[in-house]
Amino acid sequence: MDVRQLPRIDLNLLVALQVLIEECNVSKAAERLFITQSAMSKTLLRLRELFVPRQHLWNRYSTGLKESFCSS
Repeated sequence: MDVRQLPRIDLNLLVALQVLIEECNVSKAAERLFITQSAMSKTLLRLRELFVPRQHLWNRYSTGLKESFCSS
């Protein structure tokens, strides 16, 4: 992420990131934020574009999500 982008970050994305990290599940995170699962998935895409455009933030499993930066 380019440091010059920091003033333009949507702070709601950071809230969503925190909830996603806590829940490790898109549907549960969406429920906590009172948004649809579809809206949460779109938020996850925006987070991926913002932080790691060529990598994944999470790995998907049938049991939920696991942060890829912690999985190694």
